[in-house]
Amino acid sequence: MQAYKIVYINQKGDKFSLLTTDPEMMVEYLPQEWVAPRAGYGPLLCFDSLENAKKFFGEVFDDRFKRWEIWECEIVKSEDKEVWNKERYELLRTLPRGTILADKVKLTRRVLLAGL
Repeated sequence: MQAYKIVYINQKGDKFSLLTTDPEMMVEYLPQEWVAPRAGYGPLLCFDSLENAKKFFGEVFDDRFKRWEIWECEIVKSEDKEVWNKERYELLRTLPRGTILADKVKLTRRVLLAGL
């Protein structure tokens, strides 16, 4: 299934999930490689359209996030209905519009970049 993923780019050029800076939860994304959530966490968040990904970024993030990209990706859709941690505690009460939860994500093509 095709979806869109927003990634944060660190100073070394590595790609990470935007939603956390907690090293225990952070997921590094590598183009053309399947990536899964860290053990004890899940699932990963993607968007159903480029428009919804851009809208989410614009509503939530500020000038601290100057280096980011949006990628087309292939996903394995999750059957989960919420994002959770080891204790099965729900981490996000409300999912952004157009969110797709995924058990695996593979970045396939960069479609938008900013601040690089």
